[in-house]
Amino acid sequence: PADGGTGLVIRWRYRLRHDGSTAYFAFCAPFGYEDWLSLIVPLELGLAAKHSAAAGQHNGSAPTPGAPAPGNPLQVLSDAIQDGWNPKVGSGIYFHRQEMCRSLEGRSVELLTITAASEQQRAGAALEEMPAELSMPGTPPLCFPGKPIVFFSARVHPGETPGQFAWLGALRHLLSDDPRA
Repeated sequence: PADGGTGLVIRWRYRLRHDGSTAYFAFCAPFGYEDWLSLIVPLELGLAAKHSAAAGQHNGSAPTPGAPAPGNPLQVLSDAIQDGWNPKVGSGIYFHRQEMCRSLEGRSVELLTITAASEQQRAGAALEEMPAELSMPGTPPLCFPGKPIVFFSARVHPGETPGQFAWLGALRHLLSDDPRA
């Protein structure tokens, strides 16, 4: 502990230029709403393509622009957190993205449903019936009775950028072929 304290101290020196320019200091790399969209859209497209390929549903059309190769949809997450580990997508993953509501700024607040589900389990699953007072647009996720629910919440407030990076790592792990996921 520094100076009898109990925490960590980080010190650095920076020489300010006196040319009218502005210097910014941040405790974390920036990550905005547009950054999230640049990850979730190709991830969703890549997972859908991988699922279609695994189920033998190829329509013969050209790949969607911006979508990663079907064999590697998690690459966008590894790139975002600047990590060399690029796991394979697990088999039998159910991934559903739905808008819950809009923020005061008009940004989509999303609900991701992720679980392990075989084609047989998917076929037997029913659409989750949402309470009438929770009128969410789009198709609701499938309901898988008996499966535990784990709720992750990240980036509730603008300054919680480190939580966004923790969520990206957790998301990458949950979608990976790691048996612990």
